[in-house]
Amino acid sequence: MKKIPKNEVINEMKRVHKENNNVVPTMKGWKSLSNISVDVVNRAFGTWKKAWPAIGIEYEKPLYKKRERIIIDLQRAFAKNKNIVKTKDLIRVSGHT
Repeated sequence: MKKIPKNEVINEMKRVHKENNNVVPTMKGWKSLSNISVDVVNRAFGTWKKAWPAIGIEYEKPLYKKRERIIIDLQRAFAKNKNIVKTKDLIRVSGHT
C-alpha cells in the first residue's frame, strides 16, 4: 500500500472542509466526501480530533450524531414552549449550553 504524503492529506482535508460549508465532517461523513480514508488522517495526525487543529481548523464536536436524538429534543422543546421552538430552546433542552 502506497503511503500518502502528509501534505496531500492536509490538502484533502482543507478541500473537504471548504466543500462541506466550512464544517468539519464527522468520520462517517468523511467517507462520502473523500477518497482518503479516516485511517490515513488518523495515522498522519494521531486522532481525528487532533488532525483539524493541526492544520489550523477548529474542531467542534458535532451537536448530534443521530437523527433520533434530534427528533426527541425537538419534541421536548416543542412541548415545553407551547408549540413554538426557537434555536435557543432546542440548545437548552439538548444540554448543549
